[in-house]
Amino acid sequence: MVQSPVQDYDPLEEQLNAWSHALGAGLAVIGAVFLLIKGSSLPLAQWIGLLVYALSLVLLFSSSTLYHFAKTQEKRHWYKKLDHTAIYYLIAGTYTPFLSIAIPTAKATYLLIALWIIALIGTLFKLVFIHRFQKISLAAYLVMGWLAVLVVDDMREFLGSDALNLLIFGGAAYTIGALFYALKKVRYTHAIWHLFVLLGAGSHFFAIYWYVI
Repeated sequence: MVQSPVQDYDPLEEQLNAWSHALGAGLAVIGAVFLLIKGSSLPLAQWIGLLVYALSLVLLFSSSTLYHFAKTQEKRHWYKKLDHTAIYYLIAGTYTPFLSIAIPTAKATYLLIALWIIALIGTLFKLVFIHRFQKISLAAYLVMGWLAVLVVDDMREFLGSDALNLLIFGGAAYTIGALFYALKKVRYTHAIWHLFVLLGAGSHFFAIYWYVI
């Protein structure tokens, strides 16, 4: 069967979409190596938490890159599912080092479990409804991201204000980017969203690299 090409964005914007997150994927791989080496003296369970975060970061940027480079309807359909479910994993994955390494409280453990349950439910939701309820999905991403307010005092106590500022900056970058993402009918807003994702992911990476391990 011949697979028909599908273009969701104009060619220039799609190139920006693809290459911006290809850059992110490359940086994520490099960052993951440095992160895992720096954390190599951690207990195994905590190092695995770092690994989960690193894999979620690489998955997010890689799946987005594959989706935006894909040229056929079938490939774009499956890569879009991977791309959108990877967002849930990045959110839960980013929380994992903070809640499993830096904050040794029962509240942090319960929140981490809840986040991964939400991520799994979100995965099932996206696999079934990839082209529907996108506003609900966007709201779910934002709510998951800002659940950090439940442990903000613990973060300030165990990590300090500088780490907290990086977390807030990253969260703000994702949130502002989401506003551009929602403007689907305006040209280049998706590419702008990608830049804010890079900014947010970078901010959270350095919060983990400098203050968690």
